[in-house]
Amino acid sequence: MKETLHIYTRVSTDVQEEKGTSLESQSQLGKQYAKEHGFKVKLWNEGSATSRDSWENRSVLVQLLGEVDEGNVKHVYVWNTDRLSRNRLSSAIIQDKFEKNGVTLHTKSGSRDLTDSHDKLLLDLLRAVATFDNELRTERFRLGKLAKIRQGFWIGGSPPYGYDLGKNKKLVVNKEESKWVKEIFKLYNNGYSPDRIRAVLLDNNVVTKRGKVIWSNGSVSSVLRNTHYIGHYDYVDKKTGEKIRSNCPTIITTKTYQKYLEVSKKRQKVKDKLHTQEENCRIC
Repeated sequence: MKETLHIYTRVSTDVQEEKGTSLESQSQLGKQYAKEHGFKVKLWNEGSATSRDSWENRSVLVQLLGEVDEGNVKHVYVWNTDRLSRNRLSSAIIQDKFEKNGVTLHTKSGSRDLTDSHDKLLLDLLRAVATFDNELRTERFRLGKLAKIRQGFWIGGSPPYGYDLGKNKKLVVNKEESKWVKEIFKLYNNGYSPDRIRAVLLDNNVVTKRGKVIWSNGSVSSVLRNTHYIGHYDYVDKKTGEKIRSNCPTIITTKTYQKYLEVSKKRQKVKDKLHTQEENCRIC
């Protein structure tokens, strides 16, 4: 009776899918390997998942390892060992499960008997190289992203309200939205609360960036706090904490924004004073 080769496939979301390692390619190579070595096939398709995540965050891999623990799996195929994980702790846990349950790991390069000390050493080396390669590519991606931000390119999701994304991937002013950005600041600086500004926007059928008719107080406040409108925004690199300033087209004057900050500070003092009075009344 033929033994079953359990083929595990995954593509990475860390940076981009590597050439030649699509889910279909991995599956085809696994089936070809099974045919050449006389195995039946069972496919375990994880789909797209980051290689840095713990194995516990991958539902298909969790199911496969559950079958390993039950003794129902003796042969696992992956296109490369990094398909299982590039996370050091996760890799060690997976390797330990395979070893305890007598699982032979198969790759495009051949099989690895994890009860054999030489194969275990080779697998450790391959895993170390894969981890280093992943960290190197991630660092290159991070540095490339920071370079683009310094040059004024927009890196992220949807542009802020008041802007569109130009053909050169930099922010450009949206004429209609920018008109309302100016109006929001004008109303706030003239004593309107975010709630009253919401009402004005609703009365004039002004839609949000996502096309919604109803603005929330948070959406209005988000516009008011946004420094993009005075020609710049700051991006903080999560790894180093470095703050990078990127320039963009202005919509309002610095004077208008400074007045907003002053008005906002005064309103906050009034709120704090009322809050203190309320607390004192409760004690009394």
